[in-house]
Amino acid sequence: AMNLIRAKGIDEAMELLDQNNIDIVLSAYRLPDGNGGDLLEALAEKEIETPVVILTAYGDDMIASELIQAGAYDYLTKNRLSKKSISQSIASAVEKARLKREIRMVQDKMAEMATLDELTGLYNRRYFEDAFNRDFARAKRHGPELVLSMMDLDHFKEINDTYGHSAGDMVLSDSSLTVRKFLLSYFN
Repeated sequence: AMNLIRAKGIDEAMELLDQNNIDIVLSAYRLPDGNGGDLLEALAEKEIETPVVILTAYGDDMIASELIQAGAYDYLTKNRLSKKSISQSIASAVEKARLKREIRMVQDKMAEMATLDELTGLYNRRYFEDAFNRDFARAKRHGPELVLSMMDLDHFKEINDTYGHSAGDMVLSDSSLTVRKFLLSYFN
């Protein structure tokens, strides 16, 4: 089932997009309060990633190129509209949006994997070095104090040697959970 919602201009469209889960936007190029480029700009400003297909009465390649560069998924001229061209454009835009979401999820997961330790869920050395360098430079420029705390688990090697790496992993995991709970309670 397909539900259609109609907006009379950019402001109304933005309001509807804010309030509803909309899969795709079909928009005329000329709008009462702007044009398709203005709509794309408003969407980008609010970081709304709903795919947009622009319909126009004229087949201007320059406008089409600008709209695609501004984020439109497709551009159709009204004089060449058909059931097939609209269906293909919608299907293509929806699929492209789905692929973009999947790519973003994979990128986010890769970034997480690159900065978080899988066992403890804490930031790893790479993240620590980047954050420390950034915060140290900021503290140097602006003067606030910088506090660095380090921890050492006493006798950790003995736990690994005596009970095995699985027991050591449990100790690390439990210790990180304790530290995380302490920090959350202390800073909240």
